[in-house]
Amino acid sequence: MNYDGLDNLVPLKELKYLYMNHCPHIDDWCLSRLHVFQDSLVELSLAGCTQITERGLAALHHLRHLKHLDISHLDRVADKGLVCILLEEMLPHCEIIGMSTEDGLTSLTDESKLAKIRVQNVSDT
Repeated sequence: MNYDGLDNLVPLKELKYLYMNHCPHIDDWCLSRLHVFQDSLVELSLAGCTQITERGLAALHHLRHLKHLDISHLDRVADKGLVCILLEEMLPHCEIIGMSTEDGLTSLTDESKLAKIRVQNVSDT
C-alpha cells in the first residue's frame, strides 16, 4: 500500500476498519488522505509503519469517529509522550495503543535541559 494505492480505498465510503501494519510505504502523505473516511473509520492500525512521523499523526484529527488507534513501533516519532497528549486531545473518544503520555516526557523533568515552555489559551473547562 502507498499513497497512490489509497485511491482504491476511497470508494469504500463505509470503511470501518483499516489495518496497514508494517507497510513500508505508508507515510505522512498517506495519512493526510484518510480524511475521506472521517465519518466511518472506527479502527486504524499503523503499527510498524516506519515512515510515519508526528506530522502525519497530526493529520488524523479528521477521524472523529475513531475508537481504536494502534501507533506502536513508529520509530520516526520523536516526542512520543507529547504526540500521545496531542492525539488524546484531538481524538478524545479514541483508545491509543503503542504510545503513552509518559513516553519521552522524562526529558521535561530534567530542569537543566528545559529552556522555555509557553502555555496559551488555557481555560478551566
